[in-house]
Amino acid sequence: MVTLVRTAAVSKAVFGSEHMLTIMTEIAQIPRAEFTAPAIEATTGLAGSVVHGMLGRLRRAGLVSVVGRVQGERTLEYERREHVLWQAATQLTSEARDSLSEGEPRDL
Repeated sequence: MVTLVRTAAVSKAVFGSEHMLTIMTEIAQIPRAEFTAPAIEATTGLAGSVVHGMLGRLRRAGLVSVVGRVQGERTLEYERREHVLWQAATQLTSEARDSLSEGEPRDL
């Protein structure tokens, strides 16, 4: 729980949203660049409305793009676009977790 609070605080400071860092880290760690919102919802435990809102922001920023739909469904398929922010999100999450395991918060 403390890790989630720390990650949320870093996310809010950097991205203006408590959930963006969690979502970006999950997207960054997907082996294939393609994913769906329900997959992100399942791995993060976040509500669909939160995930869809953040995906909209990432899409407007050019970090993800819609590449199609799941056959027979309305579910959109997204693709992660190459950008240094994906690595940065993973690193920020890792540093937030590391600072907690060391026992004292540090500036990131």
